Amino acid sequence: MDRTSERNGRIETEDALPAAAEALERTPEAAAFGDAGGKGGSGEEVVDGGRVLREIARIAFADPRELMTWGPDGIWVRPSGEISDDVAALVSEVREGRDGVTLKLLDKSRALELLGKHLGLFKDKVEMSGELDMAAQLMEARERLARLR
Repeated sequence: MDRTSERNGRIETEDALPAAAEALERTPEAAAFGDAGGKGGSGEEVVDGGRVLREIARIAFADPRELMTWGPDGIWVRPSGEISDDVAALVSEVREGRDGVTLKLLDKSRALELLGKHLGLFKDKVEMSGELDMAAQLMEARERLARLR
């Protein structure tokens, strides 16, 4: 089993993907979606919140060095049979053309952003606290407006 530790809300591990997916599945939001990755009554695969989170985590934590190597002599892509499903999730398109093979990868930074938002690491709203006397402010604004006229 991988060595995993949790510090300051971050999961650090030799293989971060499984631990991160498990941590995401334990969030209240994921629990609200029910059993993750299960099968429906008809035998069809169920697409639920847990499965979506796991797929985003696969993209976010995939290491492209497991897919390809690069250096001064060029770029080499490993055969598809030699890469794990987790790393393969990073690939959005493979195309062969006149100039060789084109490999497009999904956006890791976007996947990390989505995970961060899900975990509440980023705030889109500014939270303010304190007392606010709207009536007094409205009266002051009306008085300033009357003086300008």
